[in-house]
Amino acid sequence: MITRGSDWTQKVEVLAVWLLAFLWAAPLLYAIWAAFHPMDFISRFVLTAPLTLDNFRNAWKVAAAARLRWRCENEGFNVLKNGGFALEHVYSRNPVASKGYFLLMLTAHVFQQLLTRGRLGTVFKAAFHTFRHYGKQMLEALRNQALPTDRDPPGQIRLSTA
Repeated sequence: MITRGSDWTQKVEVLAVWLLAFLWAAPLLYAIWAAFHPMDFISRFVLTAPLTLDNFRNAWKVAAAARLRWRCENEGFNVLKNGGFALEHVYSRNPVASKGYFLLMLTAHVFQQLLTRGRLGTVFKAAFHTFRHYGKQMLEALRNQALPTDRDPPGQIRLSTA
């Protein structure tokens, strides 16, 4: 037998469920409404706003660029993590040193991408033929060319193993 108190609490629970369902669906419903109305009406709800499909046309135009950005980010981080750069390894407990290492890794990754996928590889090969030849030229330049005397000497570079 259902008592009067339990019937009342059941109605309150049903009402609360419907209220929560509406609160959950309201942002989605508003996003759908905004998709079919001009940009001027997105920040204000006006029932008499004109309908348009411009938002879908604009989204279709930028979808290719968004896909390329996603691909760059996804593949880039995957290469940094699993492609020999060891991004997930903790080389330091110092946050400044970690940021510096991360920036150096990103620079090396960009350089690698330019060499493997861009025109930089063909330009480099035409100028220096091989990395070994480039290294030899750099060593010869360091041996044979004196540093300018009018400049201050370079600062110290210390590599810590701690």
